[in-house]
Amino acid sequence: MYGLLRQLYAKFYGSLGASPEEVGLGYQQVLALSGVALLAFALIAGAVFLLRFPLRHVKVIKKRPRPWVAIGRASLSALFVVGGTWWLDVQAGDSATRAYHGHAVTSVNIAGLQVLGLRAEPATIQWYQKPPLGEDTISGRCLMYLGVADGVDVFFDPGPGKLRTIRLQASEIVVTTFRGVANQGPGEGTACLQGTPVGGNGPP
Repeated sequence: MYGLLRQLYAKFYGSLGASPEEVGLGYQQVLALSGVALLAFALIAGAVFLLRFPLRHVKVIKKRPRPWVAIGRASLSALFVVGGTWWLDVQAGDSATRAYHGHAVTSVNIAGLQVLGLRAEPATIQWYQKPPLGEDTISGRCLMYLGVADGVDVFFDPGPGKLRTIRLQASEIVVTTFRGVANQGPGEGTACLQGTPVGGNGPP
């Protein structure tokens, strides 16, 4: 299960030039953020298995189930796993597209419960001291903040101009994030537009 979840996180962050580990999502963090998904898989798989007992009670199946019953349960379980995986994959891809174009992404939710703890928030940075030598193209510019690990903040620059993934020492910068709202469509929520953070009614 962890391997599947990591692939979903990797699809999202990989589209933005980073890995899950670079933004602080190791083994424990992935399992903690997606605990609802793990629990849902376990509960539904258990429900499919236990379905045989009430069916026995109403004599739909005998104590020794016929082959078609076992095949039906296995098919139902497989359909659930494949369908759920496909849906999560689509959600991860759609979220990556939104973040790639500068729109805030907070998480993938079902009935208000978090399934994938994705993160890409519009943010600006300022240097504590002088910026590095050369032209400063970062200070005050709206970037998508992806996360931090081992003292390194990771950002994605959605443009205008060249798209890039930026890694900066967290001890050298001040990060101001503009919180997004989960499950909003294009043009809604916070976003980076032409290098500037915009509010809830900004254009897509």
